[in-house]
Amino acid sequence: MSKIEIPIEIFEIPDLLVESEEETEDTNEIPDNSYQETNPGCHLLVEATINNEQKIVLIIDTGASKSVFDTELLTQFTTNIETPTNIESAGVNSAIDIHFGQIPNIQFGSLMVNNFDVGLTDLSHVNAMYKKILDKEIWGLLGGDFLFKYKAIIDYSEGKMTVEDDIIN
Repeated sequence: MSKIEIPIEIFEIPDLLVESEEETEDTNEIPDNSYQETNPGCHLLVEATINNEQKIVLIIDTGASKSVFDTELLTQFTTNIETPTNIESAGVNSAIDIHFGQIPNIQFGSLMVNNFDVGLTDLSHVNAMYKKILDKEIWGLLGGDFLFKYKAIIDYSEGKMTVEDDIIN
């Protein structure tokens, strides 16, 4: 079994808000529901190359069960795109329609993944946010399907993700 270390970028972004729990002197008074900023959120990014030609940036999303890419950005690099279906996946704020396709090859560091099955959906809202915050174009979310299959271990202190490369594609 061979292990490959893939560099990741870790960004602390102060975008998490929580409801303030200020106590009031009068117990009959409803507390103020104002919001206050908390510790920064942590966003993980990884670079990859599609079909040996297009460098891309992905968010590592440990909470996503499936890797999902932006339809508009990825269509020219994807094969076997299924016709639209009524399959829906629960997004953070609402249900989203997903199509499925396959990337012939995608490389993360020295790890080459062939025939990578991915979901395709509109991620323009994700890109709009990340362009403002990080000035980067996000091509997709690297989800649990990849992380589980390649036995990924994320090392926050070293800024790397270690994967096993003896998986048959």
